[in-house]
Amino acid sequence: MATIFWHSDRVILTDFLEGERIVMASSYKALLRKLKTALARKRRGKLHLGVLFHHDNALAHSSRTVRTVLREFRWEVIPHAPYGPDVAPSDFFLFTKLKEHLKGTLFESMDDAKRAVSTWCNTQPPGFYKEGLRRWRPYAEVPRG
Repeated sequence: MATIFWHSDRVILTDFLEGERIVMASSYKALLRKLKTALARKRRGKLHLGVLFHHDNALAHSSRTVRTVLREFRWEVIPHAPYGPDVAPSDFFLFTKLKEHLKGTLFESMDDAKRAVSTWCNTQPPGFYKEGLRRWRPYAEVPRG
């Protein structure tokens, strides 16, 4: 399973969960710490502007542990609309496009699959990610103001 954190310009962090492991609050919290480091590196000098963060309502994402770390980071969480599982931009936009690209591809190893995902994510044309967010915006409960 791939977890991909992205914004309007590009992918910030891709993490792969191998085997039949599931995402737990503690592992998601650690992943958010990696994301914060990646954001500081890739958006150098812009974190003071704030972070609007969206994730779905999975149990690990809504745990007290994760809510605490998001408050610690001072990230503003965009609520996930409860009326559809495909409303997350990664679900209806990013992964849909990625699956179209990878359809029919057989990988010799997990490393080959990871490389293909990372290469695809990093070679999208200018405006690709912004378009995904633009299409998602009508469904988002984005704070105004």
